[in-house]
Amino acid sequence: MTTQGIQQAMCTGGTASIAPITRWLRQKLPSAAIIQDTYPTDRSPGCSRVAYGLATLAFYPQILELSRQQYHDYFLLRELLKNLPTQPTSAQQILQRLERQGINTRVCAKQVVGFLEGKLPPGLVPTDCPSLLATTAAQNPDYQVLSAAPLFEKTEDRTYNANSVQCDRARQYLDRILEGSMQTLEEPYTVRLGLTRKP
Repeated sequence: MTTQGIQQAMCTGGTASIAPITRWLRQKLPSAAIIQDTYPTDRSPGCSRVAYGLATLAFYPQILELSRQQYHDYFLLRELLKNLPTQPTSAQQILQRLERQGINTRVCAKQVVGFLEGKLPPGLVPTDCPSLLATTAAQNPDYQVLSAAPLFEKTEDRTYNANSVQCDRARQYLDRILEGSMQTLEEPYTVRLGLTRKP
């Protein structure tokens, strides 16, 4: 999208109310209507806009696509590892196996296929980290093992063959992560937003 295609820009928060920022936005987005917070005094309010927005989110449950928020990457990876096929299987067949487990694969197919293609959930193995942490992470045996080989190998006929040794390692690693956690990854997230109004 070009800057001329942007029709609206919203500025909120203390820094966004500074006049030079508005002028800069008008220069950068000539076609856009700039919507900006105004305050009755020179001071911005003490309440964070983000905190205020999150606190009122329960009044507007339609804002979130709950089905998309339901499946965390770690949950999906764990389910995939629990439902491993024993022979080479297509992505569609793997998705069908997950559907039989009650997972709505229409909203998470991209994530599952990413795992089949060799991606790991963000944060499972640190990759984008400062050099000091990167050195420590490179020496971590768990990270070395998980990075050594993909969980699945793609065959010439576009099926996926599970690397059982690597999948076992990933499963054990997830179990160790969960030992000290309240989260079990046995069920998808259930978020119940919306307030029940008393008659």
